[in-house]
Amino acid sequence: MFKSVRICISFVAILSAGSLTANAEFLKDTTVSMPAFPGGTAGLSAYISSYHPSKPITTTDTATLIMDIDPQTGHLAAIHPSSKTDVIMELAGYMIKMPAWEPGKRGGQSANSQTIILVVLKQGQTAELLTDTISYNLAPSFKGGDQALNNYLSKRVRFTKAAKKAGAQGTVVVSFIIKADGTLDKITTPGPLLGYGLEEATVEIIKNMPAWNPGYQNGKPVSVQISLPINYSIEYSE
Repeated sequence: MFKSVRICISFVAILSAGSLTANAEFLKDTTVSMPAFPGGTAGLSAYISSYHPSKPITTTDTATLIMDIDPQTGHLAAIHPSSKTDVIMELAGYMIKMPAWEPGKRGGQSANSQTIILVVLKQGQTAELLTDTISYNLAPSFKGGDQALNNYLSKRVRFTKAAKKAGAQGTVVVSFIIKADGTLDKITTPGPLLGYGLEEATVEIIKNMPAWNPGYQNGKPVSVQISLPINYSIEYSE
């Protein structure tokens, strides 16, 4: 016999552009700064040019590398290459060991950031950074940080009566755009659908969410798409 039913809800924010999670603290000082490599763009270009592949490059190859920067240490947390040829993966392994960056900052505090670069590996040569294509990015963040987002959702996300009656459980993925002014737009729930009104209820919660701290690209606020998986599960207790 079950004496009570406890509804458990978990969630995590994921940037569609990479694997960053919104994490910056909200401060009254909203000054932002982009991530910076020691020596700037010239230093980054020199580091990439110092890569020497273990085997000669026989064909020209081009790859986009999305580099996630750890806000605490400045070291690369992950690299996401657009292609996974042997030479590109070897380059990614070399890049992950690069010197620490100065992480992006919001309100004087380190925040999640990433840099996107385009690298060309030419036949018979080493890697070359296309400096005019570099994108320095700062992740958007919920005002108050992750804990504030957690509190906001915990107080509002609830099972619908139909879902509770049916014992429906699973994950609703809600996707939305955080515009350059921090407001939300184009809220959708890409499948698979759970039904029982859970998608509609989730959209309504996100629709009423306050404005976020916007994302930045090369020092300018930009629109960023966010995916927020919300897991609906029921825990039974005696």
